[in-house]
Amino acid sequence: MNRIRGRVRKLEGVLLDPVNLIPHSPEWLRHWDRQLYLYITRQDWHAIDQCPADALSALIRAAGDDPTLLVSTVTGQNRDQRHTAKENT
Repeated sequence: MNRIRGRVRKLEGVLLDPVNLIPHSPEWLRHWDRQLYLYITRQDWHAIDQCPADALSALIRAAGDDPTLLVSTVTGQNRDQRHTAKENT
């Protein structure tokens, strides 16, 4: 049993990204979405220092054809704000 636990821990170490989240999980996407937001809004220039290319690709795919949805695509923040702005005009 100890050998199996050791192997699982070793495998988890390989499968986790630099912030110890499982790649492509909802938590992972939300984390990198937030980090990208902090970087783009100049709140933290180092927010995406360890960002894997897969995370950026996933966020771009989630944004689809609308570049205004690039940041906070996973949480839907920009989408909600955009629809509210359209309704107010």
